[in-house]
Amino acid sequence: INISQKIEGPMRSSNISEYVASDYWINDSNSIGASYQFYKQIYGNMECTSQQEITRNGQLDGKVDMLMTYKPDYHQHNVNAYYQGKIGKLGIDLNGTYYYTKSIRRDEAIEESAELGNRHVHSKSDENNSMYAGKLVLDYPLLGGKISVGTEMSKTKSHGMFINEEGYVTSSETDIKEHNIAGFAQYQLQLQNWCLGMGVRYEDVVRNYYLGGVKQDDVSRTYHNLFPNLSLTWNKGDWSLQLSMNEKMHRPSYRSLQNYMQYDNRYMYEGGNPALRPEKLYSAEAQLMYRWVSVTLGYKYYDDAILWLKRVMDDEAVTYTTDMNFDHRQTLYSSVYLSPVFGKYRPTLEINYVQQLFDTQKYGSGQKLNKPSFSINLNNRYIFSPTLMGMVNINAGTRSY
Repeated sequence: INISQKIEGPMRSSNISEYVASDYWINDSNSIGASYQFYKQIYGNMECTSQQEITRNGQLDGKVDMLMTYKPDYHQHNVNAYYQGKIGKLGIDLNGTYYYTKSIRRDEAIEESAELGNRHVHSKSDENNSMYAGKLVLDYPLLGGKISVGTEMSKTKSHGMFINEEGYVTSSETDIKEHNIAGFAQYQLQLQNWCLGMGVRYEDVVRNYYLGGVKQDDVSRTYHNLFPNLSLTWNKGDWSLQLSMNEKMHRPSYRSLQNYMQYDNRYMYEGGNPALRPEKLYSAEAQLMYRWVSVTLGYKYYDDAILWLKRVMDDEAVTYTTDMNFDHRQTLYSSVYLSPVFGKYRPTLEINYVQQLFDTQKYGSGQKLNKPSFSINLNNRYIFSPTLMGMVNINAGTRSY
């Protein structure tokens, strides 16, 4: 099945946001502060008109005229507070965050086709996400260096409800509840031109997933992870060298985890994946700098890699585009960055190489995505005066497939 679709979609929206912050210096070494940020979408409307031409096995199957209306409503609250100070030689950094979002969306799709029949599709969703988080870091001089220890705690809740009145797309109600407790330690030591940094982080995460109020044990997860990191830096004159290795966890965004399924047309849906697992990232990087020249080499390994892709839904003639987990993928990369100064002319030249190592054919794709890609960015900046600057940028790149 091949779909040729031309879409015109003007959108109008109005939003309001505000930010209020205050801090107070108790003395030269101690301060406290807090901030509050609010964002609200007052009005949002998008009307897409499209014409689709559908062929099946090379033969015309039909034409569809479509009108789709999106009406989103979104707002968020973000509260932060902190204390930063010293007691003797002991440094203290304490901060906390509360974050809340609510997203409501109403979609309507009207499809008219003499050959394939008419459709009238109504979808609506309500998403609520909240997070409480706190972090405490203590640092103290030790053996000629500095040691830092700390802890982080967070609690998140996500509730989503999706309804398609006509039943073309499955309706659902999901809840995700996650508790995260972490402890970490970091030590830095300066030895003449060398600086050594090493640390470790431990995370204990419990993530429970509920469908229709019933816990789903097959997609609920408990994680006990240890993340080490190591860095070595050398500086002498105009030369600098940095080597680093670390392990991190990338967690899916609320948007990726939402249970909303957008109806694009009768053959294409897109949306979130509440069963998505976090991906673990192992990376190693080397960077060499001399005055205005910088060279970087790096390698990344993604375990349980998260990728955005299309898949066929339950043996139906429908594709669903969403984030999914794959066993692993790898990335090689390097860059050369030049930033000389010629009087008032300040150009920068960046040349990048990136190559993905991912066996797409293992998962049924007929197209390899391991081809190296190159890009070049040339930014030409000229300083005419302290208040006037001109710039011409040139960018080019190759495809990775």
